[in-house]
Amino acid sequence: RRSFVGRAGRMGHKAGSEKKVATARFQYKIAALMLSKVERAQADRPLAPQQTKAHLSKRKKSRMSSIDRPLQVVSFATELGWIAVAGAGSTIKHLVFGYPSRAAAWAALESMVAAPVQAGNWWPSLVERLRDYAAGSPVDFRDVSLDLDHLTPFQVRVIKHCRAIAYGKTRSYGELAALAGSQRAARAVGNTMALNRFPLVVPCHRVINSDGSIGNYSGVDGQRTKIRLLSMERSLSAPAPHKRSARKRTARGKSLSHA
Repeated sequence: RRSFVGRAGRMGHKAGSEKKVATARFQYKIAALMLSKVERAQADRPLAPQQTKAHLSKRKKSRMSSIDRPLQVVSFATELGWIAVAGAGSTIKHLVFGYPSRAAAWAALESMVAAPVQAGNWWPSLVERLRDYAAGSPVDFRDVSLDLDHLTPFQVRVIKHCRAIAYGKTRSYGELAALAGSQRAARAVGNTMALNRFPLVVPCHRVINSDGSIGNYSGVDGQRTKIRLLSMERSLSAPAPHKRSARKRTARGKSLSHA
């Protein structure tokens, strides 16, 4: 009977992991469909022919290089669940987090990467920084190189300004759209955040609705994860009470009581 219960528990845990992976895949596909050609046309500034040609050439070279060699993948446990990162050299291609096991994180990553992958001890310093962030340290990832060749020029600007949002701070989708040069493209900003391949490193959880409500989140566990990240950052970034002023108030209270 005990073996049956244990086996049933393991099967339930496996089913839960598979459900989270399937949900993440579905959310990613829906977000991709929402980012329509019309929105891209409205959001992007027109490029000169030579700029367009150079951009397409760069994307082609990037695709060719990814075909030539497999991506390095590292997966590790953190206080925010299992994280898996894929990349080449010192550039990140994909990152997923919040999964209950290494296998679940790998499955989610492989479903998004259109290239062969191999496991390895890749970029240990980044692994340490991500672990520190997950444990509550205010880590800044703006120096980390990202592969943005799949994005339009407008989306690249959105990612750039999103990375500039400080730890413990937030901006609205509309504010980010204005900073990226298209004030009315808040929805396109939301879709860009939903398709973010680099959560945590690109802190899309810091982008909220203009009315102060939390907004959507396409990561594992959706809004609950977004609320957890924002709560963690705000609690650490809040200024601690000044001890000296507290002593002054105590001293003042004593003098008044003696009077």
